[in-house]
Amino acid sequence: SEFMPVRLRSFGYSCAGMGYAIGYVMIAGFAYFIRDWRVFLKVCGSAEFIYLLYYFWIDETPRWLHAKGKMEEGRKIIQKISKMNNKDVSVIEDEIMALKSSSESSIGSWESFLMFVKQPLLLMRLAILCFAWTIVVMTYYAIALNLNSLSGNRFLNIFYGGLMEVFNVTLFCIFVETKGRRNTYIGMMIICALGIASTPFISMWFAQLSVATTMFSKLTVGVSFSVLYLYPAELFPTNLRQTTFGFCNMFGRFGGLIAPFLIYSSDNGNTVIPSLATSAVILFSVAQFLFLPKTKANQLPQNVEDALKLK
Repeated sequence: SEFMPVRLRSFGYSCAGMGYAIGYVMIAGFAYFIRDWRVFLKVCGSAEFIYLLYYFWIDETPRWLHAKGKMEEGRKIIQKISKMNNKDVSVIEDEIMALKSSSESSIGSWESFLMFVKQPLLLMRLAILCFAWTIVVMTYYAIALNLNSLSGNRFLNIFYGGLMEVFNVTLFCIFVETKGRRNTYIGMMIICALGIASTPFISMWFAQLSVATTMFSKLTVGVSFSVLYLYPAELFPTNLRQTTFGFCNMFGRFGGLIAPFLIYSSDNGNTVIPSLATSAVILFSVAQFLFLPKTKANQLPQNVEDALKLK
C-alpha cells in the first residue's frame, strides 16, 4: 500500500492475492500426485526458502522512512523507483514522494502510539477491525478445512476452492474500485451469511447443490478477506500501520483456532445451529462496519491527525 499510488493500490493487492489463488489451485495438483503427506509437506515447505531473497530484493517504503525522519534514505529509494520506471521524481503521484519535512509526521512510533491510544475513535476502529478479522478468518478456514468432507471428489473440491480464490481476487479488484472498501465488505459478508445459513437446509434435499452454495460462500468471504488486507492500511497512520495490521492479524488467528471446533461441532449431524450461529456473528460484524469511514481514492494517513480526518 505504501509503494503504490492511490489509483493502483487495490490492483497491487489483487496481484499479491492472485499469487495466493494460483498457489491454492496448484495445491490440488500436488496433493493428487503426492499421496504421502510427509513428502507433500516437504515439497510445499521448501518453497518458503525463496522468501530469504526478499531481504535483498525489497526496499523499505519512502513513506515509512519519511515518518521515521530518514529523509535521505527515502530520497535514494525514490530515485531508484523513478530510474526503473524512466520517470522523473516530480511525476510520482503519491504525496509522500515529495518528502516535505514535517516535525509532526516525523515523530517516533512510541509518540504516535501514545497519541493513538488517547483517541477513542481510532481505538473503536481498531476494535471493529479486530472483530472482523476474527469472524472472517474463522469463516474462511471453517469452509476451507471442510472442503475435504464435502460430497464428490476431494481433489476436485480443493481445485474448485482454488478457482474460487481466483474469482474472488478478480471480484475484489472490481468491487473495491466501484463500490469502495467498506461497502464491498458489507455486501459480500451479507451474501456469505445468507449462503452459510441456507447450506444445511439445501443439503437435506440435494447434497451436490450444497457444494455449490459452500463454494459461493467461500467466494464471498474470500473477497472480504482481501478487503481486510487493504482496508486497515488506509485507516491508520504510517508509524503504526504495520503494528495495527499485526494486531488485527493476531485476532484473526483466534478465528483460525475457533474454525476446527466449528467444524467438529456439526459432526453429530446437526449443522443447522452452527451455520445459523456463524451467520449471526457475521451480520453483527457487518453492522459494526457501518461505523467505519470510506477510504476509496484517499491518500494514506501519515499521522494520527490525518487518520482522524477520515469520514
